[in-house]
Order: sequence, then C-alpha cells, then structure tokens
Amino acid sequence: MAGSVAKSIIAPAERVKMSFQISRESFSLAKALGRGKLMVRSEGVRSLWNGHSTTLVRVAPYAGLQFAVHDHMEAVFMGTLGLDVPKLPATYKFTAGAIAGTVATLLTYPLDVLRVRLALTPGATWRSTIAQGGLMHGLAPTVAGVIPYSGTAWLAKQELHGYYSEVHGGALPSFHEAVVLNGLAGLCGQFVTYPLDVLRRRMQMAGRDTSLKELFLDLYRTEGTRGLLKGFTMNVFKGPITISVSMTTYDAAMRWVQEYED
Repeated sequence: MAGSVAKSIIAPAERVKMSFQISRESFSLAKALGRGKLMVRSEGVRSLWNGHSTTLVRVAPYAGLQFAVHDHMEAVFMGTLGLDVPKLPATYKFTAGAIAGTVATLLTYPLDVLRVRLALTPGATWRSTIAQGGLMHGLAPTVAGVIPYSGTAWLAKQELHGYYSEVHGGALPSFHEAVVLNGLAGLCGQFVTYPLDVLRRRMQMAGRDTSLKELFLDLYRTEGTRGLLKGFTMNVFKGPITISVSMTTYDAAMRWVQEYED
C-alpha cells in the first residue's frame, strides 16, 4: 500500500523524467514542464500515467518485500548483537536497507523493464514488450545503484528519526514532521546513485545486448557529465517525495495495525 500510494502520486513526473533520460535532449525544468504539457495536449491527461498499471503490479510486491525484508534484517541483527531496543549501529542500519532493496529489486526487476517500455513506447502492449525480450537488461547498474541508495536512505531515515526522539524526550515525529524527515532521507540516497539510474533506463529501452561500459562511454562522449545527471533536478523533488510518502504511509499503516492488534 505504501509503495502504491507513493508511485501513483509521482507517476506524471516520473514519466516526463524517463523520456529525457533515454533521449539526447538536454534537460531543464522548463523543458520538462513543456514536455508534460505536450503529452497532455497530444495524448490526454491519462497519458501521464501510461504504464502505471505495470508500475502498480511491480511496486506492490517490491515495496512489500523491501519493508518486510528490512524489518526482518534489523530484527536478525538485533538478535545477533543481543540488543533489546532498536538501537543498531549505523553499519547494520545501512546493511539492512541495502539487503532489503537488493532482494526486492532482484525479485521484481522484469516488471520494471516492462513498466519503462510501456510508459515510453507509443502503442506498446504487454505482449509486444514481452516479445521484445531483454527483460533483465539494466540489472547490473540497477543493483549497483540500489545497494548504496537503499542503504543510505534507510540509514538516514533511522538516524533522523532517532535524533528527533532524543531531542523531544522519546516522542515520535508527527505525520507532517515524518514527511519532512523521510524526504531528507530520500534526498541523501538520490545524491549517491543518480548516474546509474540514467544508464539503467537506457539499457532497459535498448532491448538488446549492450554493455554498461558501452552505454557509459557513448553517453559521456555525446552528452558529457550533464548527460549522466539528466533529469536530476526533477529527481531532487520527485525522489524525496516518493520515498517520503512511501515510508510515512508505511509507518502510519504499521502503527494502525499494531493498535488494532493490541
């Protein structure tokens, strides 16, 4: 539920960003707004959610796996270290987040490729995109990116919430405060891994055997450093919003579940 809510809110910005990532056109927020308006004029408002059904099919198991594995790994680490309270060292917090993101990615990756192709290929269907093959293309940069991204985001989230509780005498942040703290955690993860996100989108759209090195060299030769950071300005807003909504929804839902069970 947490992942589905977050992705539904941010879907239009994600589609516009991806359209720049797979092209050689330079990116700016003004151009992104212009392209979004063009999509609406030419294809209708619903086009901003093209491929979103596939996103939901993927994000539900992805988010569920990520949160479940993360909580399980933290419990395992606490048991291993003999801790009675959730005060794990930073290294273990990072590792729990990294493992959670990696497991979820490996188990749902083909759906991510389908989502990108359905969103960016006019007239694409499930059958045509599956027939295109290459449903694991881009897995290497994805995993290479998700390890530091997920680890950093979860570590930052745990540390920020822990610091807030210390300052406020053990109190938990309110819903609105949690949104801000989780957004900052997502922003920390974005700064670490964004170039790999651009490369994986290009590999996903290629639909053929293309090495990460070839894509990197071609992108760098033709577009330079700006190409590796294409769409990052939008991601500064989109990424933190996505992870903030997801984490905050999850925390709120888990509190409700715990209150219901009690």
